Amino acid sequence: MKIKLSILFIILISNFKITACECNFIKYVNEEISSSDYVAVGKVISIEKIFIPDSVYIKQQIKSGISVDKMSKINMGRYLSKITLKISHVYKGIENNEIQTIYTGAGGGDCGFYFEKKKKYLIYANKNSWTTKELISSNETFKNVLSTNICKRTKKYNRKEVRQIKRFI
Repeated sequence: MKIKLSILFIILISNFKITACECNFIKYVNEEISSSDYVAVGKVISIEKIFIPDSVYIKQQIKSGISVDKMSKINMGRYLSKITLKISHVYKGIENNEIQTIYTGAGGGDCGFYFEKKKKYLIYANKNSWTTKELISSNETFKNVLSTNICKRTKKYNRKEVRQIKRFI
């Protein structure tokens, strides 16, 4: 009996797809252009992981008597990827920056877009999104930073999509 229940349990859980981040739909090019603050083509120069502390959590732990060095870093905030790109063309947004920084999740189910160094990308990004809310709250100088995620149309450079963008801009 135990073997039958174990097999049934394995069959049931193997049919479920477990994901922490899932996009309901990807917008059409014209919709994504209109809902994005920034649309550009750029080549990745550098990728840096940055840690954003959760000041609310840290304050709660200190109030309860736990010293900062004894707190679990996992619960103290989150990581973001800081992507620096050399921009070759801007279709929408800030046009005077040859070098642009875009933030995205660092992985692990946080909807972050995976960039590769030295690769060229078509970027759709927004200012002050949910991706960067901790970054903005940790330091006011980060207000209006750009971010993207896997639910945007950001992708490796694609000539066909660039032609579509040109039709809508």
